[in-house]
Amino acid sequence: MKKIPKSYWKMQKRILPNFERSQRVYEHYIEKTVQLDTVWLDLGCGHQLCRTHKNGYAHDEEKVMVNRCKQIFGIDYDIDSLAKHKSIRNRIRGEITKLPFKDKSFDLITSNMVVEHLDNPKSQFKEINRVLKDKGLILFHTPNKYSHNTVLSRLIPDSIKTDLIKALDGREESDVFKTYYKVNNRKHIYNVAKESGFAVSHFNRVIEPVARLSKFTAIAFFELIYLRV
Repeated sequence: MKKIPKSYWKMQKRILPNFERSQRVYEHYIEKTVQLDTVWLDLGCGHQLCRTHKNGYAHDEEKVMVNRCKQIFGIDYDIDSLAKHKSIRNRIRGEITKLPFKDKSFDLITSNMVVEHLDNPKSQFKEINRVLKDKGLILFHTPNKYSHNTVLSRLIPDSIKTDLIKALDGREESDVFKTYYKVNNRKHIYNVAKESGFAVSHFNRVIEPVARLSKFTAIAFFELIYLRV
């Protein structure tokens, strides 16, 4: 897999000096929310909770958050991803459509780059609501349906999408899943929340400062300029 060249990071620092990655913003929210008495569920936990800026997976940072809470569970349907996960001990194979937990079990439910894969979000968020305590919180991180990355992704034929994702992101075919983007803009989030019994307490739109074409510095320059504008 081709690494992102150092020249790209220097260029990014000049063009987008004060932008923070959406993954890191998501981690900040989790860090502020998790307390010693928190019972926590991570939906679609896969093989990691969080990602670092550019150097792989932040297992040490994950472990700090995981060890702080009272108890944490992770659920994912993909058995291979569950086997690779290093931070959450209580891992369960299952689906969001039918969560194997009692009503009002969790103080916090998180989901990192998962809700874009939901095919029936109204029903699935109702199920999430069922296992969340009355004063509980769901915190999720997902792409905007109308971001340039998402729009381009939806235009690319499936026949070449897997190879392109591997070239740009380093993800194997087994780590690429079908997307629906049914709850991936402000309007859809608020509508689904209302229909499934949630109230949106905070909505944060973050511009991702890392160019999709970051491995190709000359082309990435124009993408960074676009992001700045």
